Amino acid sequence: MSDAVSTTRPGRVRDLVRSAHPKQAVFLAAVLGVLAAIDGRPEREYLMTGAAVLAVQLSLGLSNDLCDQRHDYRAQTAGKPIASGALPAPRGRAGERCSREQSCPDDTLHAPQLA
Repeated sequence: MSDAVSTTRPGRVRDLVRSAHPKQAVFLAAVLGVLAAIDGRPEREYLMTGAAVLAVQLSLGLSNDLCDQRHDYRAQTAGKPIASGALPAPRGRAGERCSREQSCPDDTLHAPQLA
């Protein structure tokens, strides 16, 4: 993993966008928007469908990277700005909840204790 941390605002914005998995989000939003249009929905509805799906997918991508940061760090997964330290991981309740609820099979911090 790279030890370089983005200190410039454009660098951080780029890393934040990368963490949200934008390609997958845009693809799914476009597909569902097109399907709504094919279904004969009014223009306002298929545009809102695409926008809503895009917003949800971007937030899911960010939360996935946040919750998987330990696994991605240990696995040295490329292209993960939170795990690489390019983006600071949030502290407080959100970060603690992800740490407790993480269900990675190789997460030794959450593995059941053997007697």
